[in-house]
Amino acid sequence: MSNRDETLKPYDRRQYTVYGLLAAGMRFTDDYSEEDAIEDYLQLHPGSDEAKVRAELQAEIAKRG
Repeated sequence: MSNRDETLKPYDRRQYTVYGLLAAGMRFTDDYSEEDAIEDYLQLHPGSDEAKVRAELQAEIAKRG
């Protein structure tokens, strides 16, 4: 028996970065795209600047190659 908490807790998707949403989405579906991640992020963070979100995602993708 492990010492960790065995209770499953749902993830709060609002805590994900736009890159985190992309990575998670791609793990769970075959057709989740950068556009899906951007759309999800903007829905989860009303008032976010779409251009900044797009730039952040592109920078993370470039950094991770």
